[in-house]
Order: sequence, then structure tokens, then C-alpha cells
Amino acid sequence: MAGYALWRIGAAVPVLFGMVLVVFLLLNVLPVDPIQVMITQTGSGQAPSASATQETIDNIRRELGLDRPLHVQFLAYLGNALSGDLGSSFRSNQPVAEMIAEQYPYTIRLALAGLTATLVLGLTFGIIAGLWPGSLIDRLLVLVATLGIAAPTFWLGLMLIFAFSIVYPIFPVLGVGSLQAIFLPAITLGLPGAAIVARLTRSNLAAVMKEDYIVTARSKGVSGRLLVLRHAMPNVLAPVLTVIGLQFGNLMTGTVIVETVFSRPGIGRLGVDAILQSDYPVVQGFTLVMATTYVVVNLMVDLIHMWVDPRIRDQ
Repeated sequence: MAGYALWRIGAAVPVLFGMVLVVFLLLNVLPVDPIQVMITQTGSGQAPSASATQETIDNIRRELGLDRPLHVQFLAYLGNALSGDLGSSFRSNQPVAEMIAEQYPYTIRLALAGLTATLVLGLTFGIIAGLWPGSLIDRLLVLVATLGIAAPTFWLGLMLIFAFSIVYPIFPVLGVGSLQAIFLPAITLGLPGAAIVARLTRSNLAAVMKEDYIVTARSKGVSGRLLVLRHAMPNVLAPVLTVIGLQFGNLMTGTVIVETVFSRPGIGRLGVDAILQSDYPVVQGFTLVMATTYVVVNLMVDLIHMWVDPRIRDQ
């Protein structure tokens, strides 16, 4: 068990290293001079990049270390990133790490709310459909799940706003401080993942309910609820956990759209604004944090999967 855990943690290290390398190269492959962008962004409404002398540009490039070889710049960026220094915004000159730290809790809160919606809806619908495979309710839930997977997130969010904030004003469109304010964004974010979890739970549960040990437990008089929760669900949840880990990464990336549609604060909206404003240090920091979160969450899911599945623990 300890060996598997150490192996998974060690395997995540080169992934994180490669991710930092890709994020670093994002700024260097763009056909835009970051010094020109920085001078323009920090100007006073005009276009000082056009009037800035070449000497000024060279001095700024030298101060930022952009005149050094690319591998030297990467090592410096890697060292700064490991110490929590992600540079400063071209637009506000505020440290990128501080900007992300201010917005990250909002995104995590939304992602966890979306994950809750994914689990509650996905497991509930999947269990109901799996217990009565082939029935009318099973076909209806499979149809709903298919539509949930196919529906674009931005369209789903707009439809929910129209239905439950305009036609029937039950939930507010704006706001971040209440459960009502986060309900529609959470459903928008979690419904596509819930459809995937529901279909996986349904197929696994329908297969597990035909296993010999389930038939034996039923013949011994084990009640339906106890039969499902104690005997069937542990074997159903193992593959579902893996999908949930992948879905959490999708939830984190999905917050970019949901935060924009619902005008919520968060690093997703921060990243979109940075892209529109060509604020490349913020784009780098946003991409790095999102990718790191994805890797860390999947590592945690693998370790939880190991704890749940005794076959992995015994390897």
C-alpha cells in the first residue's frame, strides 16, 4: 500500500514538471513582445509602446531577465514558481499569486458545489435506473443523462437563468454569499458530470445485482436497502471514484464558463479577463494553478481508490 502511494506521488512529479514547462513556453511562443504589451498596459490610456525608445525597451527586458537564454529563463521561472512567485500583472502590477489567492476560494467553492450536484444527481439517478434496468424510468433517465452530456454548459446556464431567475424568479442571477446564489451555477456545472456518473452507476449496478454473492445475500433474507448499500455499492463505487476524479478536473475547467455566464468571481473569470487584456503573467499563473489542481485531485482520487479497492492495496 505504501509502495503504491509513493509510486503514484513520484509519477506526479514529472507531470507537474512538464506542465510548468508548457506553461512557461506559452509566453515565449506567442508572436507578441511582452515588453510592448507591458508598456501599453501600464500606460495612461494612450499607446506609449509606439513612443517608447528602444533603449527603454532593452532596459526593461534586461531587468526582467528576458535577454537571457531560454533555458536560463525557464530555470529562473521554475525556481520562482516553486517559491510561490508567479510574477506580476502587466495591467495592475499586482503579484499574480496574490490575485489568484484572492479568487481561488470562490472557484473551489463553486467546484465543490458542482461536485456535490454531480454526486447527488448522478448516484441517485444511476441507482434508480440500475435497480430497474429496461423499465420506463430507466429509459427516461438514460435519455435525460444523454441530453445532459450533450448540452453545452453555457447554453444550460442561460436556460436555467431564463427559467428560474426570469420566468420563475426563484434563484438570483448574481451574488456569491448564499446557497440560493450558488444553486444554479452548481447545477449548471455539475449536470454534465452527473449524467456520466449516472450512466456508469446504472450499468455497473445492473451487472453487480446479477452476481452470485448478491443472489446468495438475497436468498438469506437481506433487505433491499441493505443489499444495495452494503453489498452492491462498494463494488459499484470503485470505478465511479475514478470518473469522479476526472470529472473534478472538468469541473475546474468548467468554472471558466460558469463564472463568466453568472458573473461570479473566481480564477476562471480572472483568466478570461487576462486573456482578453493580453495579461500574460496572469494567464500563465491561471493555467499553472488550474493544471496543478487537476493533477493533485487525480492523485488524491487514486489514493482513495487504493484505500477503497482491496485488490490495489494487496499489490
